[in-house]
Amino acid sequence: EYTNEYSNIINIANNLPFGTYLYVKDHKSAKGVQSYEFYKKVSSLPNVRLVNFDVNIKRLILKSLGVITVNSTAGYEA
Repeated sequence: EYTNEYSNIINIANNLPFGTYLYVKDHKSAKGVQSYEFYKKVSSLPNVRLVNFDVNIKRLILKSLGVITVNSTAGYEA
């Protein structure tokens, strides 16, 4: 049920409080795994923002209300 990343992003984004954004960041090793179309669809969602691979994750976590992760040290660091 939770294997489709795009569906997961939509589901999470649709359940956020009004005015809250979902920031989506892939792991560095996943660079190039998703298609351009995937990123285009994700970035077109009104309350979703794509985050560059090299953004400092610790800074992002400190400014976040929460962290959702599939498999990452970001979850541990949060």
